Amino acid sequence: MNVDGNLRNPYCTEVTVTVDSSGFFVGSGIPLKHSFSLLSLQLIMVVVISRFLYVLLRPLRQPRIISEILGGIIMGPSVLGRSEAFKKAVFPPRGKTVLDTIATFGAMYLFFVIGVKTDPSLIRRAGKKAAIIALVGVLLPYPSMMLTSYILKHYLSVAIGDAFHVSVLTSSLAVTAFPVTISILSEFHFLNSEMGILATSSSIVCGICWWITICIYVIMHASMHSPLRCLGAFLSLLALVVFILCVFRPLTKWIIQRTPEGKPVAEVYIFIILVGVLVVGFFSEMVGANSFNGALVMGLVIPDGPPLGATLVEKLDSVLSDLFLPLFYAMSGLKTDVFAIGDMKRLLVLVLVVVVGFLMKVVGTLLPSLYFKLPFRDAISLGLIMCVKGQVEVLTYNYWWDAKHLTDQSFAILILSTVAATAIVTPLFTLLYNPSDRYMANQRRTMFHLKPGAEVSVLACIHNQHNVPTLINLLEATYATKDCPLTVYAVRHVQLVGRAAPLFIPHKYYARSASASSTVSASSASGGGGSGKGGSQAADPIINAFHIFEQRNEESVSVHAFTAVAPYATVHDEICQLALKKGVILIIVPFHKQAFDGYIEINHGALIMNRNIIHSAPCSVGLLVDRTTGGALCTLVGTFAYSLACLFFGGDDDREALAYVSRMSQHPQVRATAIRFISCGSVNDRSRERKLDNEAFDELKARSVGKEGVAQREVVVKDMEQIVTVIRSLDVDSFDLFVVGMHHDHNSLLSKGTDVGGWTEFPELGVMGDLLASPDFGSKASILVIRQQINVRLHVPGLPNSLRMSAARAEDANFVRSSTMRHYHPSPSRRSPRRGQEV
Repeated sequence: MNVDGNLRNPYCTEVTVTVDSSGFFVGSGIPLKHSFSLLSLQLIMVVVISRFLYVLLRPLRQPRIISEILGGIIMGPSVLGRSEAFKKAVFPPRGKTVLDTIATFGAMYLFFVIGVKTDPSLIRRAGKKAAIIALVGVLLPYPSMMLTSYILKHYLSVAIGDAFHVSVLTSSLAVTAFPVTISILSEFHFLNSEMGILATSSSIVCGICWWITICIYVIMHASMHSPLRCLGAFLSLLALVVFILCVFRPLTKWIIQRTPEGKPVAEVYIFIILVGVLVVGFFSEMVGANSFNGALVMGLVIPDGPPLGATLVEKLDSVLSDLFLPLFYAMSGLKTDVFAIGDMKRLLVLVLVVVVGFLMKVVGTLLPSLYFKLPFRDAISLGLIMCVKGQVEVLTYNYWWDAKHLTDQSFAILILSTVAATAIVTPLFTLLYNPSDRYMANQRRTMFHLKPGAEVSVLACIHNQHNVPTLINLLEATYATKDCPLTVYAVRHVQLVGRAAPLFIPHKYYARSASASSTVSASSASGGGGSGKGGSQAADPIINAFHIFEQRNEESVSVHAFTAVAPYATVHDEICQLALKKGVILIIVPFHKQAFDGYIEINHGALIMNRNIIHSAPCSVGLLVDRTTGGALCTLVGTFAYSLACLFFGGDDDREALAYVSRMSQHPQVRATAIRFISCGSVNDRSRERKLDNEAFDELKARSVGKEGVAQREVVVKDMEQIVTVIRSLDVDSFDLFVVGMHHDHNSLLSKGTDVGGWTEFPELGVMGDLLASPDFGSKASILVIRQQINVRLHVPGLPNSLRMSAARAEDANFVRSSTMRHYHPSPSRRSPRRGQEV
């Protein structure tokens, strides 16, 4: 017995009993009659078509779910499946059954992995805002759809079934499934933005509502047969939950305790857990709760992050996301027949119910968001992202279709509505919500605009222990005194592995928690990040180095250490938020290409992170190219002596670099050399930009009067060749650091030379930074490339409320040095506050 092309009406057919084919030239000569050959072709078609559509739709900001469902629809009865020859050859009824079983099996493990990556503590940390937004977002659309369904029940009774099934279906449309929200936010790198965290927390609360609905449905469905069955269903669900919480969760904690720190989890433990997922999935089906829900809950009780959660994700995530998930979506598309939508009246009725649900969902999210003082644009964005639909909804529709509670027409309408809603909502959300707008500072946060004697706040990013010596030496050279203190925010980045939500650990205030410390140590050992809910407390040598630096400069330096566990593509959100909140004036990030122990290490993830920070930072940014081989001699283990050179060509970035060098030149153990290059064609330039350059260089001269370790030179050059000659004439090996601006005055030779940009290997460093970093230059000195703050919104009488320093950076810089701006700065007699200073 098998089923026809729609998997609905049974009829007798021949079933293939052989697995392997003998090939074209032996036996039957038709390999597709054998199950393995047929399955291989089906998988190839699903993956290739869905990937092709994904590449095609990606410029339109469409998520993967759209391409994967559309791929199934194209292969199904709506397009290619209309050909009887194609349907019988590639997707015969016997092949569909096998493919559907494999897709369901893979989707069960996918939900397990989603549960592993999700941090259940987000429910506890969600707070009143997320809970109220989630509850109103559910309670408003649900009765609205029920009321619409009641008014139009004459038409819906045929399309969906009885009122009970309508209520369950509308509840699935009213809630927001957190696996879907997390997947969409992660795909578009919004997961650890402020909006992403709020949306994730709210969707988890919605998920609780959905699980309660499922439990009620299972119990009520059993009560329709007899009260005894109702009691049995309740006890079965309770027993399943008790087994997961009281048996499986202690087992995972025991496995973590048995795993030595920094060592991989034993394969036998991974095998036990994967078999346990099958067991829980089987019993979930037995009690009517669906294997997906059991696997998801089972994943939630496993501590996310290393060692166990990261290992499971590393082993399963790729094959599940790239093979089984497209297959699961494609199977839903294969069941979707758009030509089954024949009755337009019923089509319009069902579409109306769905549209009412989506509109009320947006309104239900918008109102409480506005109540909690969210900006209108952000509130709309949150309402949109809470409307996305994905694997959970598709699973629900498939379940109801298999149970014959949905007709082919209703199923097709609901699948198409999922595609349409997600296809419309996702690009709108990405267009409306721009996290970088949050990092727009309301005042100047630069070295150039910092008044003499004010406190300096610097944020230092660390990827690994190789970055530490050069960073600490640079911070030491920044010259902190009791009257001119330095505040350092040291942010160590750990790549996110084995969890969905990012983690930001402030070590000074989180040190009491052993789980937090084990997070850092475990993450360091595995290269991932997580909550580390098991493991021993261990000290982090990177964080300790900065605390030692603080202790050696106790009266003048304050260090605040953090660990950011996040993907490279989104960690700039955490860094920029911290910089904005703490009034940081300079972010120092290691360049993605570093030389360690005689070989070059390239970190492509760091390249993405650096570009995002440069674009979004609310202050100035410095890219630090560490060229020390074998590790620099850190000031923590020896006497401090530092030599640096500043190459000045003019412009905002060069003035920022010169201002930083001017501060460092005050350090008694720092020897500074500043060389100003003037184009021979602009010697008589009287522009306001040139006036600012003159003032900046004259200020350095004035501050270095009587100081033997500071030297200044002005050189007139006519071409790039002379610039290189002057630089090579220096004793480059005597310098520890070169400081340059990223971009230069538009009248300088570096900006005018159209033939210069073609040979730059790293545009992020600018022309001069790229030249100094090239192996041909022959220097082992590190390079600090500085870009002055570009994201600023000045509130000054007589000016617009929003003034960005972007295309008109030179004009804006002129304004900064005007008398109005000088009046805007704090008076010289007042010292800047110790925390979050206003500059």
